[in-house]
Amino acid sequence: MLVELVINGYVLFINRKSIRNIWWRVAPILIGLVIGVAIGSYILSLVHPAWVKFVTYIMLLPLILLQAAGIRKPIQAERAIAIPFGASIGTLYAVTTISGPPLAVLFNNQGYAKQDFRAALGVIRVAEGVFTGIAYYVIGLYSYESMANPPDPSVWFSLIRAGEWPIRERTETVSRKNAASRAPGSLN
Repeated sequence: MLVELVINGYVLFINRKSIRNIWWRVAPILIGLVIGVAIGSYILSLVHPAWVKFVTYIMLLPLILLQAAGIRKPIQAERAIAIPFGASIGTLYAVTTISGPPLAVLFNNQGYAKQDFRAALGVIRVAEGVFTGIAYYVIGLYSYESMANPPDPSVWFSLIRAGEWPIRERTETVSRKNAASRAPGSLN
């Protein structure tokens, strides 16, 4: 989760100019995110990992297939669904550390511009990483052994820089479809 926080923080930093465009659209999602992370962390402390994986596949597969097929239907009541959507994403992220496909579907369907799309993902992903990290600490999921050998920051920087070029060269549509269609492999 620490690596993800650094990567998403970098994405947010390079798209920081778009934060003012998306802030009021994602702020209600952040409120729901706090609630969802608390629920998801509690569920994580109770449920067997095999069930978590099974339920995650069942929930995400239709979203991934819709996104890969290019089906878009904007949600007219974006404010009405923001807090429940944030709670759902927070729960999913706290249990599985996966939230990309539902976020991509929402932001893609709402017609976010490329930079706004990335900034919105960055804001949500950094917030869910911070909130989940705090929740995991509270429920005792961190140990001294797990924190004793953090990854080398130079490796993070090298991987981020290496991944920038292909991402920058893609068109907006290809980038969104590709991100959503790769998600099934990331669920393993």
